[in-house]
Amino acid sequence: MKRLDVSAHMASVICGVSKKTIFNWEKGKSTPDKYPGRYYAVALVIWSRAYYLMKKRKETKIRESDLDCGCNYFIKLYAGFKYMDI
Repeated sequence: MKRLDVSAHMASVICGVSKKTIFNWEKGKSTPDKYPGRYYAVALVIWSRAYYLMKKRKETKIRESDLDCGCNYFIKLYAGFKYMDI
């Protein structure tokens, strides 16, 4: 699979955090559980959904079920884009 770099700005939009937060995570400053980095767009979208679910529960660890939900979220998102005129 080809590497798809995601800009810091786009990663911040996907994850719902600031660019500064993205840069801090990449420097290892309070990096959240299982953060994949911003080098694979698909992994980042899946992780961001799992991160959202973890934060919603006010926990600090991502569950496997969160990642499953993230995968399902990506599939639905991709299916929606696939049939849109862009």
